Amino acid sequence: MFEPERTAVIGVSSEGFSFGRAILMSLINIGYRGTLYPVNPKGGTIAGLSIYRDVRDIPGSIDFGIITIPAPAVPEAVIACKEKGAAGVEVLSAGFRETDTPEGIELEERLARIASSGIRIVGPNCFGIYNPRSGLTLLPGPDLSRMPGPVAFISQSGGMTIDFAHVGKWRGISFSTMVSFGNGVDLRETELLEYFTADTQTGVIGL
Repeated sequence: MFEPERTAVIGVSSEGFSFGRAILMSLINIGYRGTLYPVNPKGGTIAGLSIYRDVRDIPGSIDFGIITIPAPAVPEAVIACKEKGAAGVEVLSAGFRETDTPEGIELEERLARIASSGIRIVGPNCFGIYNPRSGLTLLPGPDLSRMPGPVAFISQSGGMTIDFAHVGKWRGISFSTMVSFGNGVDLRETELLEYFTADTQTGVIGL
């Protein structure tokens, strides 16, 4: 998940503003090293890339999915990513348990059930993953450093994560991986702490 070679970005509009378009352009601008597959039912093109109408239309498998669509459509998108072989997804979309509504709570419970069937989820309601080695970046983070270092950072808060990423760049602190996990429906601080404790690229963990 932290160094994917084939990443689908779901919810990319060919025109106007959308979070999907913003994260796709951030990945392009930071120099993500893998292949990007924008997805939107309307199709079209963006930055020279064809926009696929469905995740299942992407040729071959994918490693990772970045999901930015309205909350009610997220569970089906996660299932589609799983069917395409993704190890995991990050769900930037809001509208889940944090709304304290029956609909939001039920949607998040559905995500938990899908995760238990064999795909990992970061989020929902998060800024995602920053990994300097692969070029995965947070929303918004096109100007973060590509210099990897020994510091891993785990945070519920997306704002806290992007702030620390920028402070690190200004102060000369380099990161192995940063994760904003938002609502933490699946992957959250305890399991990420275990992972980074064993990660040979990490020497310091901020939490």
